Amino acid sequence: MELSRTVRLADGTHVEVRAWTLGMLAEHGEAFLALLDELNAPLSAQPGSRPALARAIRVSLLDPSHEDRIRLMDREDVLEAIYAVNGLRELTTTALDLMTEGREALLGALEATQG
Repeated sequence: MELSRTVRLADGTHVEVRAWTLGMLAEHGEAFLALLDELNAPLSAQPGSRPALARAIRVSLLDPSHEDRIRLMDREDVLEAIYAVNGLRELTTTALDLMTEGREALLGALEATQG
């Protein structure tokens, strides 16, 4: 797994995205969980401004002051870099599996109480 990735922005400049450390996860745990939620939510369910994504991008930048240079057209590449350097494919798959198991357990419990 990569620890950082350089992303070329539409304006020709570059930003560097870094993997989140344990300290960053502890300090910004809500932002990380919100990022996972937003990356897994259907597009129709996501608000236009996506504040959790903006915060996750800011935290992920090696130099957070570069956030102002990132435009909407850059977000896909920046998010892909965040996804890659943090190994989110495995994490989101596990999170989705756990959410599905939890929903199935809840439905089973509700059916048992009504039946």
